Amino acid sequence: MEEVPLVIGEGDRELRERLDQEIIAFNVAVTGYHDARLLSIAARGSSGDLRGGLSGWTWGGCGHVELLWVRDDQRGNGLGTRLLAAAEACGAVAVRQPWQRAAACLGAASLDLPVLEVVPATPSAGTRSAA
Repeated sequence: MEEVPLVIGEGDRELRERLDQEIIAFNVAVTGYHDARLLSIAARGSSGDLRGGLSGWTWGGCGHVELLWVRDDQRGNGLGTRLLAAAEACGAVAVRQPWQRAAACLGAASLDLPVLEVVPATPSAGTRSAA
């Protein structure tokens, strides 16, 4: 088999979109779930200023938060919790945050982060018929 060269770059948007398409196509073929979608939630003040936000995806009753940010002066008031709750309300039964996986692997105490819940958030093959 021919060895394929690797091309290393920075933030290739076209590659990211192609990988998303390929992964979604594979997952649909294996599971029958056809409901993959990107998700973004913005928290803006009355003047339109960004106070916090969330970006990720939902698929098959699961979700993944890739980015979650709350502006410094808005922290400690529950805005992050509201953003995560909104993500769950958008169709994600189980939302997994990357820092939870890291906290579970490294030990929450070493990161000084609570482990809320680590959810195996992937539907099983054959659990739903194709639409």
